[in-house]
Parts: sequence; C-alpha cells; structure tokens
Amino acid sequence: MFKRIARIAAVSVVAVAGVLHVASAPAAAAPYGGYHASCSTVVNPGNEYWYHDRSWSEFLALDDFYFENGYRITELDVVGHDVTAVWRPGSGAQWVHGHMSIGELELWDDIYYNQGLRMAELDRDGDEFFAVWRPGSGDQFWRTAIPTWTDFKNQDDVLWDQGFRMVDIVIREDGKIGGLWRSDQGSSGQRWNYGILATGADQNNESAFQKLNRERKEAGYELRILKAFNNDAYRVAVWRYRGGTFNQSTANFMTTDAMRSWEKACRAGGMRIVTLDVT
Repeated sequence: MFKRIARIAAVSVVAVAGVLHVASAPAAAAPYGGYHASCSTVVNPGNEYWYHDRSWSEFLALDDFYFENGYRITELDVVGHDVTAVWRPGSGAQWVHGHMSIGELELWDDIYYNQGLRMAELDRDGDEFFAVWRPGSGDQFWRTAIPTWTDFKNQDDVLWDQGFRMVDIVIREDGKIGGLWRSDQGSSGQRWNYGILATGADQNNESAFQKLNRERKEAGYELRILKAFNNDAYRVAVWRYRGGTFNQSTANFMTTDAMRSWEKACRAGGMRIVTLDVT
C-alpha cells in the first residue's frame, strides 16, 4: 500500500542516495530486545521528557499534559501495545492517532494534509498504525509493505531526485518495509545503509555499525534514523549532513535502567534524543 501526495513514480533507479549492505541471516549470538537510540547536540535544547511501556490511554494523558505545557512529540515507538515517546519544547498544532487500519491512516492523513499538517512520526504494531502530524509544507509520500530493501532503495532513489528526504522507516515482523518521505526537510546530503551488523567487534572493538556510524560522524553526518531488525542483529541507519562541530552519542541493546542513565548523560552534555527504536 502506498500513499501518493505528489504524483511520483513508484519505481525507478536513478540516483545513488542509499547504499545497500545485504544481510542474509541474523547473527547467531545477537542479543535481543532493548532500546537503540542516538542523541546529538542541540542549540538551546530546553527540557526533554520520555516515558516507556505506557498504555495508549496513559500516553494520550501524558501528551495532553505536555502539549498544554508547550511540548510536542519528537519520537513515538509502539511495541506490543506498549508506547514509548519523547517530548521536547515545540509549538503549533499536533494530532496523534493510534490503533488505525491502513484505511483510517489514509483518511486522517488526507484530513490533516489539507489543514497544512504533515506526518512527523509513523509506526506499526501488528496490523495497526500509529502516527503524529505536525505543521509542515511541501509534499509528502508514505508507503507500507515494500517487499524488499532493493525495492525500498528504488523508491528512495526516485524521491531523492525530487527533493524528498527520509523521515521515518517502519520494519514489519515479516520483513516488509514502510517509509515516510517529505520534501520540506532541506537539501543537505543523505546517506543510508541497511543490513549493518550490530554485534561482534573488530580489532578496534567496534561492530560494523559502530565503525560506520563513527566514520559518518567524522565526515559531518548526523545519525537521524536507527532501526533494528532480524532479531536485532542488524541495523538500518540514515544519516543527514550537518557539518560543523557537534557531539553525538549512540547506544544499542540498552535495558530500561541503562536507557535512563544514557538519556540523563545526553541531557547533561547538551544533547537530546534524535532517534529511538524499542524492540
């Protein structure tokens, strides 16, 4: 299923915006489950609040409270009906819907698009969709159930050529992929890889993901999207060019206590959560 906001061809291969690392099977000794996240330096960061393992009704109550106090959702992850979310200072309208069918997602997206809102967060738990809409401009394109990473790359190539950048990625348990792209995300460079091994270590005590993430950071690219798949053995990651000097901390396989300590250290260092995946 795909949603056409702009009239965009669904398949073509033109630009090389992504690099594919093919993963055939998960590593046998991979740890499974936890928090996988990255934080980066933010100018005038303000406060940050995050909650985990909340029911949908508890999450909505929290969102009402933080919305009234000038905060907006920046990360939303739903696993087994348990909601994890991050709020940071923000303004303007915000709408959140969950437990949607694909038809309901399309309906709400059409309504909010016509009101000048764009999808900012997209997730899927089983057959249900969860999304956040915030003010935006330009076109957006989202698609679910993309059968392979090669097809996903082809779709991204088409959108890249038309000025779109990735905003979110959703990986289903059956391996099919969903993606959200928008044209109002600037024109800075984008690099992405999938099938990056997240376990094991080389002579420098780095996994393949840690090594690539470090190299991207040294080249001025900030990690924007991080997702675990294949029993958490592999990563798909999206970096956007930021340039200049900035700090970044990335951690995988965190327990809840470790996540709390890591997030606290991020805040103390003037960094805020940029991407969060819960498995």
